[in-house]
Amino acid sequence: FAAAITGYFFSQNYAEFLIFVVISGFATAVIMPFLLSLVHLVSDKAVIEKNLTVYSLMLSLALVFGPLLGSALLSALSIRYIYIMLCLFALSAFFFAIKIHIKAKGAINLRLEEAHAAGGKSGPDRGSVSGLFRNYGFLEVVFYNTVFSISFASIVALGGVFAKDNFHIKYFEITLLFSLFFISSLIARLVLLHLTKKGSIKNKTKILNISIMISGVSFVLMSLSGNLYLY
Repeated sequence: FAAAITGYFFSQNYAEFLIFVVISGFATAVIMPFLLSLVHLVSDKAVIEKNLTVYSLMLSLALVFGPLLGSALLSALSIRYIYIMLCLFALSAFFFAIKIHIKAKGAINLRLEEAHAAGGKSGPDRGSVSGLFRNYGFLEVVFYNTVFSISFASIVALGGVFAKDNFHIKYFEITLLFSLFFISSLIARLVLLHLTKKGSIKNKTKILNISIMISGVSFVLMSLSGNLYLY
């Protein structure tokens, strides 16, 4: 991913740029599903929920401050040179990932030893792919993750394009719009965290379904909005 971001900066034509888009897409597809698995792998059972909450909040904070920082930089610099700064972030993440890898490797070896000592099976031999797709709980998780991914990708990929084409705003103003989007997301997560701690959330599926409905209505209203403020 770090190499792909560096490639964005050095690409001289549209074809070269597309190559690095494909590479970064592949890298992101590999990274994202493993993040939550790593939280489980490197955390003690007693603190998994806390660590997942911290992960969620830090993600929201990054999504808020990232566009704000982008807005400030885009108001002064060419978008091409923003990739230099992003490359520094990516390299930092790479060295941090090496540290996590060492800890995760130790955790995997420990679990394999525990499973072997207990006389049980471990690793990919347990279960089957076809069995997963007969598991209702697994399919439900896949459904909600897919809905989230499509919605999130749609707003990030097309929301700024729509705003620029219809309201003729500048790039730094588009990133400010994304900051507003992610601030509302952060507020919602903080509210959910508070309700979870109080034990007020009894039916997560109901909340998910209501959220999907709100998102669908919002997308329709966004496409019909006649001015930037309504958008």
